[in-house]
Amino acid sequence: MDEQPINAHIAAYEETYKMAWAEAPPHVQKMWADAWRAAITQAIIVVETYRVSVGNSRSGELAAEWTMDNLCEVRQELRDIGGYL
Repeated sequence: MDEQPINAHIAAYEETYKMAWAEAPPHVQKMWADAWRAAITQAIIVVETYRVSVGNSRSGELAAEWTMDNLCEVRQELRDIGGYL
């Protein structure tokens, strides 16, 4: 799994295409921002609708609780990243 922060990916993209965000025409910036928000929104929906198996034991219930707690953290991180633009 990729551990680089999103800013590193954006910088790599800019370096690859030699076009910084500020240099892009306004309509292109809007298109990128809209696509970014749509992708983050879709990712949040996936996290919010993820079904966690519980099982029939206390340990299964605990594992499900921990998984849900982790998914809530992931959702919040996605919301924070979504505010990048």
